[in-house]
Amino acid sequence: MDTRVVRKVRGQAEVCVKIAFQPEKHSKVSRSFVFKWHKRFGDGRDNLEDDEREGRPSFRESDAIKDEVLNVIKSDRRLTVREVADKCDISKTTAHHILANDLNMNRVCARWVPRLLTAEHLTKRMELSNQFIKKVLRRDLVQALRKKRPYLAANIEQMILHQDNAPAHTSLKTHLEIDLLGFECLKHPPYSPDLAPMDFAVFPHIKSFLRGQRFDDLPELRQEVMNIILKINTEQFEKIFDDWLKRCKKCVALKGDYVEKS
Repeated sequence: MDTRVVRKVRGQAEVCVKIAFQPEKHSKVSRSFVFKWHKRFGDGRDNLEDDEREGRPSFRESDAIKDEVLNVIKSDRRLTVREVADKCDISKTTAHHILANDLNMNRVCARWVPRLLTAEHLTKRMELSNQFIKKVLRRDLVQALRKKRPYLAANIEQMILHQDNAPAHTSLKTHLEIDLLGFECLKHPPYSPDLAPMDFAVFPHIKSFLRGQRFDDLPELRQEVMNIILKINTEQFEKIFDDWLKRCKKCVALKGDYVEKS
């Protein structure tokens, strides 16, 4: 509607309605719209601009905020969007926008990872998945380990250790301990929680038992987590192992892409 019509007519609002609804002169608008603006112009308003409002803008963003969000995620990839927003003192909407659109990340097995893996990452995931598939041929050793057979101590050099790329697992001290024990270490591809048994199976299992519980202190929580892990039986571990093998095969079939996506 041409607002000049409303400004020119200072009489009754009904006159404005009739003028506004003349199709050959003006676009059609609702009666309520005409009455609203008739009153506003009658009170002295002469423009259609919105009034300024106080408060923080609904969305604020800068390179500094993006860097801060990225550093927070690097420190703990298990944080929720709400926790990231609280740590960076921004809204949840802003945090989600930066993570999804600017940093191009999504959640896989409750961890923040790059939405699009690089060619190098895809190749690494395929190579290490293939290595694991080949090592699964030693299934009898794994079963013996789970049943805690006595002769394992004499064959410890045959044991294969797998862990993800957490800083505690990749430190020099950890690698020295692994070498002293004589374990063979199975490498884990970067940004691959979907190929880590702890991430896709054990942690969700623990969370399902802890959900809704309250603990007085950290030692009590640790003890409960240990109790849950000790109750995982041989059949459950075998199922996790089988799922791990299936995921590695699927990763190879997908040419290194994520096995599951959020």
